[in-house]
Amino acid sequence: MLKIIIAEDDPYIRLILRRIIEKISGLEVVAEAEDGIKLIRQVEKLMPDVVFLDITMPTMNGLEAAKKIFSIDPTIAMIFATAHDSYMREAFEVYAFDYLVKPFNLDRIRQTLSRIKEIKAKERGDGSSATQPITNRLTGREKQILRLLKRGLPYKEIAAELNITIKTVESHVTKIFRKLQCNDRFELIGRKDLKID
Repeated sequence: MLKIIIAEDDPYIRLILRRIIEKISGLEVVAEAEDGIKLIRQVEKLMPDVVFLDITMPTMNGLEAAKKIFSIDPTIAMIFATAHDSYMREAFEVYAFDYLVKPFNLDRIRQTLSRIKEIKAKERGDGSSATQPITNRLTGREKQILRLLKRGLPYKEIAAELNITIKTVESHVTKIFRKLQCNDRFELIGRKDLKID
């Protein structure tokens, strides 16, 4: 059963999201928060698998809250559910799993949650029997970038740290995904079998 927290200052939107989530088996809404500070406290206490959060919330906005959640546990899937379509880039920079704009597309929400369930099931049931670490497939530079990705650094900071362009970082990340058979950064961060020397 995946634990979910909904963070949204509008009680009507929280109710809509709760009703959608509760119709999907294997998911449970364990808490709701109407502001960012309360959300962080709930995350620390309940350690959810998924957090739905709005961009604009009292006490702490969704982007700042997402950064703190990532520092608490980078495997928590964060889904932004908001009326603002102008913060998508910033949301993915803080490792959002998805970005949903109101009015919500119900099929999109179901697909996103189904994908998270699949990834979490793979993480929890992964008993890798490979004799060689999968990261041996990576070049030295790709291993450097993987380390920084797993630390939660956005592409811009990785580029600055390694003194390369963002475009070069993106190119390396595409190769890393292909070699490690990952679909996105969230899946990459959650993988327990990615040991780097």
